[in-house]
Amino acid sequence: MKLEKLFLYYMSWHYTAAFLGIIRIYGNALWFFFSFFSISLLLKTLLSPLERLQAQYKRDPDIKEWISTFAVNILMRLIGAMLRLFVIVVGLLTLLLTTFLGVAFFIIWIVLPALPPIIFFGGLTALFL
Repeated sequence: MKLEKLFLYYMSWHYTAAFLGIIRIYGNALWFFFSFFSISLLLKTLLSPLERLQAQYKRDPDIKEWISTFAVNILMRLIGAMLRLFVIVVGLLTLLLTTFLGVAFFIIWIVLPALPPIIFFGGLTALFL
């Protein structure tokens, strides 16, 4: 196989099949992190009690018992909301980092075939100067 034909095959693969494969992998990574952190489920259940821990109201409520039960239930909801918000923020930061790394990798992938000639001719220039 001639060198020119090999170069053309490589460039064709680099900018078509490999590029589409990278986009597919990138989409899978975004889907994985979104699903791993369960962001949509955590948003739906944001104000639910932590681990479904809640005090039950008595049938014949005393005002002290009712206030105590109400306070425990509110506290469990607040703790659950804080933990869920923390996980949501970590998940969104992970998605943001994945996005930045994906964009950086795409830029590097596009420029990558030009690097060997640049390095080669840069070395020759440095050798003769």
